[in-house]
Amino acid sequence: MSFAYLPKLKFEISILRDVETFFCFLHDAEYDNGESMKMATLKPYPELSVWFDGVKFVATRKNVKDFVQAVYDKNADLIKKNLIIYERNWKQVRGSYVKLIKILFPNTDWPDGEYIVYPTIWGMYPRFLDNCTFQVPFKHKKMEYVSVVIAHELLHFIWYANAYASFPDLKNADDFYVWNISEIFNSLVQNSSSWVEVFGMESMIYPMHELIIKKIENNLSDISLLNADEITKEIIITFDAQ
Repeated sequence: MSFAYLPKLKFEISILRDVETFFCFLHDAEYDNGESMKMATLKPYPELSVWFDGVKFVATRKNVKDFVQAVYDKNADLIKKNLIIYERNWKQVRGSYVKLIKILFPNTDWPDGEYIVYPTIWGMYPRFLDNCTFQVPFKHKKMEYVSVVIAHELLHFIWYANAYASFPDLKNADDFYVWNISEIFNSLVQNSSSWVEVFGMESMIYPMHELIIKKIENNLSDISLLNADEITKEIIITFDAQ
């Protein structure tokens, strides 16, 4: 898929996708002692605490499926309406997004994939690099912010494709290490002046990355003028020096 063809996004509803997303959070809980799992599930739905004994999952797949189905049934009309709004809002910034991406990745092709946007009832919005699909909140108090989420996930897809080619050592690095580099990259880029001008708001920054982002911003000139390799190199140097 060449750069000229920014993938056309499909906005689809899948209850099964959201069931499986829960178990993705459950699987990844070992990496951060369940903190992300709590943020994704227990923060929006504290009643689900009965599913856990500490960090151990004691419920069943059927419990999860029935719960997700019930939330989707209750919010069916809202989810359909919001997906229409999300798609419309994305089309309004898509052209400007293409220009921003071209500055960062002048020679990088978009990876092949499905490029499907699914809603999620959970409190975090995962991406799936293997097929280039991702999730966005089924509702949000700032509807326009969902375009920031979409831009964020697409940025991950092309960043990973570029980074593995430009920095081969990352292919053998720990997944969590690469995740940190990618999230710091996105925060730096999406909160730069040219990106905020397009989207009208900044992207969320993980609290654990706030200090390193300030260091990198002090070391670099205007991030809006740099390409992805220049930014990624500085992130790796600064991150490794911690």
